[in-house]
Amino acid sequence: MPVRVRPRAPIRTPAKFSMEPDIASRIRRIYSAIDATEDDEISEITVTRTFTRTDNKISVEENFRGGLKDEELSNHIHSLIHNIANLHDHLCRWATSKGHDKSIVTQAAEACFELQVIRDLSNNDKHGYPSGRKTKSGRKPKLGELRRPLEISAGGTASPSTVIKLGTDGTLKIQGNAKVIMTADILDFDNQRIGDLRKFALVAVSTWENLLARLGLNP
Repeated sequence: MPVRVRPRAPIRTPAKFSMEPDIASRIRRIYSAIDATEDDEISEITVTRTFTRTDNKISVEENFRGGLKDEELSNHIHSLIHNIANLHDHLCRWATSKGHDKSIVTQAAEACFELQVIRDLSNNDKHGYPSGRKTKSGRKPKLGELRRPLEISAGGTASPSTVIKLGTDGTLKIQGNAKVIMTADILDFDNQRIGDLRKFALVAVSTWENLLARLGLNP
């Protein structure tokens, strides 16, 4: 099933700085990569159901993989990782061209553990694991099994609750905030869990957004 990319709002910049096309393009690519790893059209996703019957109950396992192969999941996930990580060098170049000390970019990146991990994952994919280089996070992170789970959330004024109904035929109906996402556990060298890739990616993007605001840019 092809992954749909939903357009985000146009990038706005304050008058005192005009965002260079390269930086603007990089930011749009990050948002596009995030959108490509999520899908809120649950009813259109091919779901694999496994029924298990015991003496006193019937259980249903829903698989939201949607027919995606491992390499397809990997491609989307690594596109997100690389787009987030690669913004560092582009922002350093931009900051220097505008008279800023580029260390402000490096300092912001080093202050965010999640962004350090994302940059390590990007280097691992580029150079192989373990790369033999000193990691930025100090944890030698790697990805565990790639997953495409259902993410459900509740709260807010738009949809304060989420209702899940399972029909007798195994049909799943969801009303509220729900979407299928692509993610993976982040593990260290000893296979100890560090965190969830999607959560780390969103924190890393937020770090870049905050830095852009400090530099006079508004993504």
